Amino acid sequence: MMKKQNRVNAFKASALALCAVAALAALWLGMSVLGGFTALKAKAETQKDTRLVETYTPSVAPVCPPTVVCDVKDSTVLESVVGDVRPSNAILRFDARKNAVGANGETLGSFIDVYGKLNKKVIPIAYVNDDASADALIDFLSNTLDILDMAVMSDKAALVAKVRKAKPSLRGIIEYKNLPENLYTAVKESTEACASVVVLSSKDADVKNVTYLQARFKSVWVRSNSETFGNFLTCIASGALGVIASDFKYVYDAFSFTDGYTRNIFNVAHRGLPSKYNENSLGGIEAAMRAGVTHLELDGHLTKDKHIVINHDDTVDRETNGSGVIADLTLAQIKSFDLDLKTPHEKMPTLEECIDLIERLNAELGSDVVLVFEIKDDQTDFVENMKRVLDEKDFYDSIVVITFESSEKQLMRLKETVPQIPTATLDAVSQGSFKNDLPTLNAKNTGVDLIQVLRNDVYERMLVDRGFAGWYWTFGAPNDVKTASLSGVLGVTNNAADCFKDGVRYVYADAVENATASDVPDIGDSITLKAVLYDGTEKNVFGEVYYTEKTAQGWECFAKYVEPVGESSRTVYTQGIRYLAPVKTPDAQKPFPVGATVGLIAAAVAVIAAAVAAALILLKKRKKA
Repeated sequence: MMKKQNRVNAFKASALALCAVAALAALWLGMSVLGGFTALKAKAETQKDTRLVETYTPSVAPVCPPTVVCDVKDSTVLESVVGDVRPSNAILRFDARKNAVGANGETLGSFIDVYGKLNKKVIPIAYVNDDASADALIDFLSNTLDILDMAVMSDKAALVAKVRKAKPSLRGIIEYKNLPENLYTAVKESTEACASVVVLSSKDADVKNVTYLQARFKSVWVRSNSETFGNFLTCIASGALGVIASDFKYVYDAFSFTDGYTRNIFNVAHRGLPSKYNENSLGGIEAAMRAGVTHLELDGHLTKDKHIVINHDDTVDRETNGSGVIADLTLAQIKSFDLDLKTPHEKMPTLEECIDLIERLNAELGSDVVLVFEIKDDQTDFVENMKRVLDEKDFYDSIVVITFESSEKQLMRLKETVPQIPTATLDAVSQGSFKNDLPTLNAKNTGVDLIQVLRNDVYERMLVDRGFAGWYWTFGAPNDVKTASLSGVLGVTNNAADCFKDGVRYVYADAVENATASDVPDIGDSITLKAVLYDGTEKNVFGEVYYTEKTAQGWECFAKYVEPVGESSRTVYTQGIRYLAPVKTPDAQKPFPVGATVGLIAAAVAVIAAAVAAALILLKKRKKA
């Protein structure tokens, strides 16, 4: 009996031991599985980086300074990129092996390792040169690490388009080492390739070229031809939104010389001149253009019979002496009403009539006013009918389009139907929502045109560092408009656009030929400059020289002009003013004597004749043999 009890006790002990082992095994298995899921989750998270880079803000800089971009040409430059003073962006040449390489092909490391070194302090720009490197970049972003805050760059538009199509959340940058003969080509090509940034060489980046491109919603970055102090000052004074250099700290040093305003604002006439003329009227358009505006902001709706008329509201009730919804009225019915908010009364214009007037006045005034066309209509065939008008008028080079995407849903239709037109959203993309909105902005290849209350210096820096320009609406009184111009806002949509008529857009001075050192003004000297006003006229003003530099062609000096603006003032800077030294010509050589020339020719002929005769004699001897 005792033995039987012992066997029972032993069995129970064994069973308990087995249960304990099973429990431990189950616990271990559960922890392993849980750990495996955790590891898989961690692995998935490492494949997508959605954080925004914390870019650097210089302590001394012009008003709304250009972003400073470092071209990482070698390992020494790479080591300098991350520090207390750093660029906003770093250009990293991406090769087919997924490495970052220097300008001479030196391997700087795998791209993922170099990206890690940037430590979310500098925005990476992957530069691709061929299809192999573009394909490798697509594969890297698809299978290794999908980076949100990043751009792809190339001097070949097709490569940027290829990468952007595969990874639409990226930003695009196209470099033009030589400026196209027709500057609109850069606008069209870059927009079709989904690139918001256009890079110019400093030799091509004069104020006029930069202004032309940025007036069409492009952000211009300038690559310095030579890393001299004067060249950086010329890049900054071009008004560009970015400067590219390997010695990026030198650019920050140049900032200390330009603590004023380095670019002219875009004066956007909101619905023409609504304080004096009927809004969205031909009379208001003409008055605004003669007052020196740079842009006209007009609103469009589609009629029942598929004509685009210019009106803010979706009804005619407020602006005219008629009534009804525009989408339910024919063009003939709308033309029977008068715009009667102001006198003289006018008829509501069509898009075609506005285009004809803009083109006629641009030709007459020698201006380059761009139409900022706001789509106020959610009809699905609006963009198609707009394209028909633009095709007929061939007006693509002077139009950009804005819309409230949250209500109209037209941005994707624009991208698909007229991909050459630059666009901007009017939605409230704020500093707080920017991270979440960024992928959508990039996918739709659109900029931002924001309500003015969203602007602040920190947000402006976020935008400019990522190739977005700061356009804002709507400023009312003239004083508000002028105050905005002092804050660094690029585009000012306003109701008092004629208040800038006598304002200075930029200052310059012609090159001086056959100059000597005594002709070059000293720092602090007064100098006569030409000021180009918003109405297109010029006047002489007195500026002050703040820097001079010796160049291979002679000298360059840089000057500034202080313009009164109400009770305040703003400082406007010139690009380099060239003082060209006389060109040295080599000593004239004595002409070769004619007689000697004839003698040489005769001797040569005699030698050739003798050689031919000898050859014939030798040939005859061989035949006899």
